Amino acid sequence: MPPTKPLESPRLALIGAGLLGAALGERFLAAGFAVTVFDTASSRAASLASLGISSAPSADAACRDADFVVLSLPDSTISSAVVAAIAPHLPSAAIVVDTTTGEPGAMESIARLVPRYVDATVAGSSQQVRERNVLVMAGGADSDVTACQPLFDSFASRVFHCGPCGAGARMKLVNNLLAGINLAAGAEVLAMGQRLGLDPQLMLEVVGASSGQS
Repeated sequence: MPPTKPLESPRLALIGAGLLGAALGERFLAAGFAVTVFDTASSRAASLASLGISSAPSADAACRDADFVVLSLPDSTISSAVVAAIAPHLPSAAIVVDTTTGEPGAMESIARLVPRYVDATVAGSSQQVRERNVLVMAGGADSDVTACQPLFDSFASRVFHCGPCGAGARMKLVNNLLAGINLAAGAEVLAMGQRLGLDPQLMLEVVGASSGQS
């Protein structure tokens, strides 16, 4: 189904314009949000600015009038520092939406720095974000996650509310662990097959078409 567009144009600050952040920025713009971006690498912000997204000279400047502040940062340590810096400048009703892959306990600590916070980890790649083919695993208050739904609809095919703040990050740990186990097991099986003289490409085709697919 097509993404849900907001009735008005909520103001959205995007902090972090790396691979995931840039893809999110493109989707937010396409969905009709009024987006302002900040990244410590000015070239990244400039790339989004070339698409019509406003850029700000600092994170706190980007957030001053925002309804949503979306973080897409390398880790939860950086997220914590950024949220601590922008907290005094946030509008009281603004929701911080943290898509950073971080440590669940750190996400809980970050949530205590601002009135409204949702950890919204993403399962999928930046290209899948552009295709609106990722899952969101969200942790936060019911009302905050519900308020973020138009935001999520702009880039995700499905959203799971996993519980309170930190629950989204915990769910991503579970998901990533299982994916890693599957990857390691698959590599071991293919290595064994090669030692038995089987063609790797043929093994992939057979496994992909049978009960061995994962």
